[in-house]
Amino acid sequence: MPRKTKQSKHLGKARERQRLDLTESRTAESDSQPPQGQQSPSTSSEVELRPSTPTSEPSPSTSRGEPRPSTSREEPCPSTSREEPRPSTLTDRIIIPLSSPLPASPEPQIPLTRSQRKLALFTDENIGEPPEPFITNEATVMASLLSGMGPYCLNNFCEALEMPSIHQKTFNTIAKRLYSQNQRMSDEIFSKAASMVHIRFYSLDVTEEDVIDISVSYDGSWLTQGHKSLIEIGCVIDVVTGLVIDGHVCSLHCHTCAQSGEFVRRETPHRYERWMQEHIASGECTINFQGSSRMMEMQAAEVLWSRSMQRHKLCYTTMVSDGDSKAHTRLLKTKPYGPDEEIQKEDCINHVGKRLGAALQNLVSDSSKRGVTLGGRGRGRLTAEVIRKLQIYYSRAIRAGKTLDEMRRNIMAGIYHGYSTDDLPQHQFCPPGPDSNCFFKKAIGEHHYPTGHKKRIHTPLDFELLHRYLQPIYKRLASIELLKKCQLKTT
Repeated sequence: MPRKTKQSKHLGKARERQRLDLTESRTAESDSQPPQGQQSPSTSSEVELRPSTPTSEPSPSTSRGEPRPSTSREEPCPSTSREEPRPSTLTDRIIIPLSSPLPASPEPQIPLTRSQRKLALFTDENIGEPPEPFITNEATVMASLLSGMGPYCLNNFCEALEMPSIHQKTFNTIAKRLYSQNQRMSDEIFSKAASMVHIRFYSLDVTEEDVIDISVSYDGSWLTQGHKSLIEIGCVIDVVTGLVIDGHVCSLHCHTCAQSGEFVRRETPHRYERWMQEHIASGECTINFQGSSRMMEMQAAEVLWSRSMQRHKLCYTTMVSDGDSKAHTRLLKTKPYGPDEEIQKEDCINHVGKRLGAALQNLVSDSSKRGVTLGGRGRGRLTAEVIRKLQIYYSRAIRAGKTLDEMRRNIMAGIYHGYSTDDLPQHQFCPPGPDSNCFFKKAIGEHHYPTGHKKRIHTPLDFELLHRYLQPIYKRLASIELLKKCQLKTT
């Protein structure tokens, strides 16, 4: 008896499944037919679907050219016989009205080409249509400029991500348009800020045409660290409102001069001077300063003070800045508001507090070179944490004092409170009364003698070791001349 092969078993199972599927479809047809005498509403829109007849595959041959006899014991199903299929009758048809949803066939997954993948990156699927190309280009150039990338870096970035990039000429054209738009927008913002400053004085019968004297904070910032930066910006901030009123950028660099100018100088030196004159006359050259990077802050201050009355109807009579700023010295020489108007200077409390921290750090390092250890480990020494706390106490003492004498007493209390011990309390500069922040003076105000300096003093200082070094530093930073410049207490 011939044995069943694996392929014949699979063919028999497939025929059995087809027979069961056809029987179920006929049963569903008989259930869905309407009663006699009634016409189905969807007879005019019916679709005939015939069951697919599987194509018979040739059985594997035992030898070349000789077909292998079938070894299946089962009788072939009439619907799947290898004979020619009989014509389909009404009972063989599956009638599905169009009102019922047809089964959705899955779409074939066609792999995208490289160009299609690039285009898909610039397509917004949520909106349903890609954004305008010019908006995408402007956004790309803006992001490149904000991150410090030029056209070449942008091309490398896009190439690594397999994205389309922008040509160098297109990049420069868009960059120029963005520069002009940003300049116009910044001018509008500065004008609105100046108008809000004017509004504060409307209650004093001041109109928009009157010039107002205000106090401003000024400082400069460079693009890179050090004193070799090619770009610097100086900003003027209103002390009361905290709004940026004006700003000016000093630049020693021009991209066109660095690229095209150097090419002209190298290839055609006799045309370089003429090209430079035409470039400057066109107004595209971004170099507006000649000098060192340290002088940029002074130049920006001179420009901002000279145009304050004409542009914003404001007069910056008081300047709040750091103590080592040379901008105030330049303004005293140029006198932008006339020979009779002198600009006052106020020191920033935060910068003055940094002076104390720098002085104490230099004291520790210089003393170690001479063989005297003021820092290191141990109670009462000038560690980094103690220096940080003393700097905070110094700034708080200036802000808390209402008069110059009160400021000075609060500053000296910062170190003498740390010198105090149970055997030698030195709280002569601490504020008295039961509401004092000094536990010793508070206890005396409550009529009992306090103890426990070792637990209650958070910044202990060794009097014998540090007093002769700290006394001159605190005396210099608590001088009346310096404290007069901190009376505004705005920073």
